[in-house]
Parts: sequence; C-alpha cells; structure tokens
Amino acid sequence: MTNCLIGYNNKLDTGTVVASSDPAATPKENCYDWQLFDYWQPAAATSHTLDIDMASAVAVDYFAFYSSDLYLQAGATVKLYSGSSNPATTLVDTITPTTRGPKFKAVTTSTLRYWRITIATTGSYDPKMQLVALGARLEIEKGLRTGFAPPAIGARNIPSNSIGQTGLFLGRSLRSSPVNFKLSMTNLTAAWIRTNWPALLTHIEQYPFWLLPEPDSYTDEAVIAWTSGKIAQPVYSNYALMDINLALEAFA
Repeated sequence: MTNCLIGYNNKLDTGTVVASSDPAATPKENCYDWQLFDYWQPAAATSHTLDIDMASAVAVDYFAFYSSDLYLQAGATVKLYSGSSNPATTLVDTITPTTRGPKFKAVTTSTLRYWRITIATTGSYDPKMQLVALGARLEIEKGLRTGFAPPAIGARNIPSNSIGQTGLFLGRSLRSSPVNFKLSMTNLTAAWIRTNWPALLTHIEQYPFWLLPEPDSYTDEAVIAWTSGKIAQPVYSNYALMDINLALEAFA
C-alpha cells in the first residue's frame, strides 16, 4: 500500500524552461511560481510544449499540474516525456483531465537531464496553466490517522442566509473559501523525521505543496495545500517515535 504522497520539490524551479509560446502578459514563469492567481496561457493552437533542461540528470517520480479550464476540452491530454537529448521523446505518463482541480500522478522514477511537457487539444485552444510541477515525491512513512478528513471532498463554500423582517427565508448566497483540515503524521521514526522534515519545512514555510492522501484508492483527490498559522515542530509521542501535526488549508 502506498501512503500519503507530498510533492514539493519542483524541478522546473531550477531548470531552464523554453515554452512553445511565451506571451508577455501570461509568461511561462507563471506556471511554476507556486501562485494560483496567475497563469501561463500560450497562444491558441492544438499543441503546446514546455522543454526543460536540468543541466544534469535529475530524478523525477511525480508529475502534477493545475489548469482552471483544460478539463473543459474533451480529449485534452497533458503528457510528460524524458530523454538524454533535447527535446525529450520518451513518454513517461499521460494525464487526461475530465474534472476541475489539481492533478497529481506518481510516475516510475527516471533520472535524466531533459524533460518535455506537452498539452494537446482536439481544436485550437489557449489553456490556462496555473501550476505545473515535476520532481521527487515524498511518501509519508505511516498511513493516515483515524479522523483525517479528505480535503478534496470537503466543503469549500460558506452559506450566508438572507432573512426578511418577518423572519421568512429570502435566499442564500455562497462565499468560496479554502478547505480547512489537519494532517496528523504519527509514529514516525526519528530517522525518517531527521531525513525528510528539514527540507519539507524549508519549503512549506514559503510555498504551497501538492498532497495526494490516498494514492491507491482515490487517484483524483489531489489538492494544493498550504500551512495555516504556526507550523508545529515534531514531538516525541512514544519511545523513539515522533508526531507531526499540520494545520492546513487547501484548494481542491
């Protein structure tokens, strides 16, 4: 069984990225700046590419993206390629988005210098790509704790009721908000904590990260999460075992 996966080490941050189309108003850098309010939007076409040169071979075992509109294009695909020459031509995996929300895929580990991401649509289209990532995933050492609330199926809207002077119900409005949840990682070995926590902490202090809670059963329940409030430090819970409890918000 595969435990909860975290994707935070985005290799696009350090590689040299060349886009098939790079408009000044919506440049390629927008899709790997860890922000959701901006996006890369290439000029309308049936195929768009991002070619990445890592300068040296790097290990990649996850591929993720968020596009606010690509799922509306029936048959649209996002593919990851790897290679030892540029452009990369060996297909690693394919994601076909059919629903809105972040997409995350654990892929077979490859260690190569060149990578290519292609977006293909059935007709000429200029998709909005808010985030694109590939890198090394982190699998939590132990399974999810009882009481975990999957953020992908959490409530995102806060209802507000309108009541008339006589107390009658007049209607309801909804205000969207992030999903709030807690990720409790318990009974982790001290060795696992000391190997993985420092790099993860450095990232989550500044940026969001990808989270796929149940990779084996619910592959389409990835979210983009970020910490809420103070980040609690790991604590010993049992002899030689430690816990980490993170208060998080997420976009599903």
